[in-house]
Amino acid sequence: MYKDANYYTLYKRDNGKWSYYCYDEEGKRRSRSTNQKTKGKAIEVINARIADGKLVYPDGPPIRYERKGMLFREYFRDFYLEDKCPMAEIDRKRGIENTRAWQQVCRAYLRKYIMPDFGDKVISEITPYMIQSWLLDIPEKFGVVANTANKAYTTLSKMFDFAVYADVITDNPCKKVKRLKVNDKARDAFTMDQVRQLFSYEWGSLLIAMAVKMAALTGMRQGEIRSLMWEN
Repeated sequence: MYKDANYYTLYKRDNGKWSYYCYDEEGKRRSRSTNQKTKGKAIEVINARIADGKLVYPDGPPIRYERKGMLFREYFRDFYLEDKCPMAEIDRKRGIENTRAWQQVCRAYLRKYIMPDFGDKVISEITPYMIQSWLLDIPEKFGVVANTANKAYTTLSKMFDFAVYADVITDNPCKKVKRLKVNDKARDAFTMDQVRQLFSYEWGSLLIAMAVKMAALTGMRQGEIRSLMWEN
C-alpha cells in the first residue's frame, strides 16, 4: 500500500502518551512520540509537524542521511556528546545505556587524539595506513602508554562502525589496523597498613573520602563510582 509523505497512524503507548507511525523516504516505518496525553493535543502536534515538513523527523533529519563525502569533523561533531550522539541514541532505544562517565572519556579521546589528525579529512578517504600511522605515533607524540593509544583506537573504530551502518562508508578502515602491544604488569594488592592509611587520611572532602572507601571495599573503578546515582 502506498503511503504519502503525510500519512500516519495514531496510537496510544502504555505510558498514556500518544505516538504515531509514519514512513520515511525509503518506505521504512518510523515511530514518533507527540509527548501528549490527549488525542486532540496529539493531533495538533502532528498537524504542526506536517505543516513544517517535520512529520518523520521532528528534530530535523538524522545525520546518517546527510551527504556522503563529508568531512570527518562535520559528520562526527556530536559523537559522545550527551543527548546529541546518534550512536548513543540508537543504543538507548535498544535498551543499552551508556554512562555519562563513559561518554565523557570517549569524547576526551575524540577531542585530544582523533580530531587533530582526521578532522579535516573526507571520511571515505581515510585509509587503514593513515590510521595505523596515527596509532603508532600516539605514545611518543602525547607521552602516553600503548593502552591509552589502543583506547583511542577503539573509540575511533566504534565511530566508523556507525558510519558503515549509516551507509556513509562501505568498510571500517580500523578493521585492518593492528593494536599496539601492551606490556601488562601485575599489580600488587594494598597491604593492611596501606588500607588503614587510606581510611584514616584527611581527604578534605566527604565525597572523595566516600569514593575512596567505596573503591577499596567493592573494587569498583573510578568511572563506575562517578556514574552512580542516588537511586543506586
